[in-house]
Amino acid sequence: MIRIDVRCFPVVGIWLLSFCLVFSYAAHAQEALTLKDSIKIALENHSAISQAKASLLAAESQSRSSATAFFPTASLGGYYTRLDHDRYQTTSIDLGTGTQTMVSPYMRKYQYSMGLQVAQPLFTGGAIYYSRKLSKTGVGIAKEQLEGTEQDVELGVAETYYAVLQAQHLLGVAKLTEESMEAHRKTAKDFYEAGVVAKVDLLQAEVRLAESQQGVIKVKNAVEIAKSAFNNSLGRDISTPVNLAESHLPMPSETSFSECMETALTQRPELLAMRESVDVAALSEKVARSTFFPQISGVYEKNLTKERLSWDRDEDWSVSLVASWDFWQWGKQKFDLDYARAKTDEARHQTSLLEDNVLLEVKQSFLFVQQAKKLIAVTNRAIEQAEENVRMSNERYAQNIVTITDVLDAEVLLANARMNYYVALYDYDVAVAQLSRSMGKRIEGQTLTETAGGRGS
Repeated sequence: MIRIDVRCFPVVGIWLLSFCLVFSYAAHAQEALTLKDSIKIALENHSAISQAKASLLAAESQSRSSATAFFPTASLGGYYTRLDHDRYQTTSIDLGTGTQTMVSPYMRKYQYSMGLQVAQPLFTGGAIYYSRKLSKTGVGIAKEQLEGTEQDVELGVAETYYAVLQAQHLLGVAKLTEESMEAHRKTAKDFYEAGVVAKVDLLQAEVRLAESQQGVIKVKNAVEIAKSAFNNSLGRDISTPVNLAESHLPMPSETSFSECMETALTQRPELLAMRESVDVAALSEKVARSTFFPQISGVYEKNLTKERLSWDRDEDWSVSLVASWDFWQWGKQKFDLDYARAKTDEARHQTSLLEDNVLLEVKQSFLFVQQAKKLIAVTNRAIEQAEENVRMSNERYAQNIVTITDVLDAEVLLANARMNYYVALYDYDVAVAQLSRSMGKRIEGQTLTETAGGRGS
């Protein structure tokens, strides 16, 4: 028979609850933002994207507004007047047999008039049609500008993301160097107290230790600055704790330089927007040309009036064909057309210039990727060689073959090799992100190589 002491239930319950809370807190504390998570947050919060979306909404509203010019417009007008009393006119007529007096109203106490007018444009020289196309092109430009803004935000997140990871690894190297310098200081002190080395060795070790401590302080500050910049790129408070996972962008190894250039010329949002700007300028030229033609509209009017000499209400309607033609404005129409043509040429030249700049940017980013890729391999080998140099220097110093200076120099070389490796590693990721941006490709959609865990604040 199994006996259960019910008195232990509260204790067990509290223990289980505490365990769950600790486990939940630990799991939450271990959560680290990947690059993809960071980009998602930035796309939702960044003010630049909100501004670009507002510009797109404005362009869409303007496009819908331009479409209404094709349809008839209706307007109501009228007035109401109240006098203190009715106005009468007395007329005397001599009939030969006597004078006849007649009294007739000429202004009523209450007066009003109401009118309805419906106007339909019939011919405007193409102004309405081309204005409509112009506004629709403006929507396309706003969409490309939004896309470019989102890509800029993604690039900013990637740059600050890898800056944080780089600074954190450099801090780890600085701390490791500080520990090594402290160990060498202790060794030099022991040797000095034993009379094996001169005091100058101890002093050199203490100086190098102080330098390594200064390096740790500086890199810690660099880490905090990098985290603040990262939070700013996400559009959140710069004091928000930062915990990042290792995420690395894939190298477009199968993509040649010519393919990168072709992609940039067909996908770069700024180029697409500029090409549409040329279309906008050409449409503005056609709108300016439409002013040389007459404007023709059909007008329907319906009026309801209380005439002043009548006690009755009067109703009437009319249909009119209205035409107007500004045939002389001292050359204004020609000058406006010349201006529109010049703006079209200007937009074409700007497009050509932008294409050249984009291709230059693609080439620079492509070369930076290749450079960083080679530097990773070189610096990785340098670390192995520097570690071996440190090991040999320590052994020779223990045998009193070399001085403490040689040992400390070997440690500095190792620290520099490690720092150069991490600089090259994350410069590579940034270069890949910049290459993607120069081609007009989204970083968000790329497959990332992610490593669980991160360095938290």
